[in-house]
Amino acid sequence: MAIVGERGGGAPTESELIRRASRYGWGANVELLPDYWLLTWWAPR
Repeated sequence: MAIVGERGGGAPTESELIRRASRYGWGANVELLPDYWLLTWWAPR
């Protein structure tokens, strides 16, 4: 699954996005683009 969001003053940080996904045991990756962020995560097998 993936979520895209705008980067701005109120946007969560990269570490916060990963922490939110991994809190439930999911793997997560964040890519920071010039104006957007892309969070992808996956369930453990």
